[in-house]
Parts: sequence; C-alpha cells; structure tokens
Amino acid sequence: MTIRMIEEKLHKLGLGKNEIKVYLALIELGKTKAGPVIDYCHLHRNLVYQSLNMLTKKELVTKTEINGVATFAANDPAKLVSQAEDAVDL
Repeated sequence: MTIRMIEEKLHKLGLGKNEIKVYLALIELGKTKAGPVIDYCHLHRNLVYQSLNMLTKKELVTKTEINGVATFAANDPAKLVSQAEDAVDL
C-alpha cells in the first residue's frame, strides 16, 4: 500500500490533511517532542500543535508531559479501524 493510498483512507476516516501528515510523522518518528514533527512535516508550528491537539482528542495520539515538556506518540492504528467500524455501524 502506497503512502497516497494510506492518506486517502485516513481522509475517508475524517482526518484533515494536516492531521494525516502529523499522524504519519509520529508513526515514522515514534515518541517525540513537537519540534521534530514540525521539521518532518514542514508545517507551521501552530498547524502542528492544532493537529496534535485534535489527534489527542480523537485518541489517536498520546500526549505525555514531564517537567513541562510534552512528548507525543501515535497510538495503535487499530484505533482508526475501530472508529471506522463504529461509524459504519451507525
């Protein structure tokens, strides 16, 4: 499956283009601070933080804060599958 196909599937699940970029970056980078995600995505920092907040609300990303420094990690993509199945059941 190509990256483009994955992006299309994530879009169909309701993620915006920036959320998709940030989520895929976290899959690639692993647990990290926002800075490396900003560099990886080539997006303005505000867009990355907005996407991280939305992904956290959707429970697709976990935010951990230690001594005032936040790190982010993508949750298991199975959560996306579960959300898609729930949406189909409605």
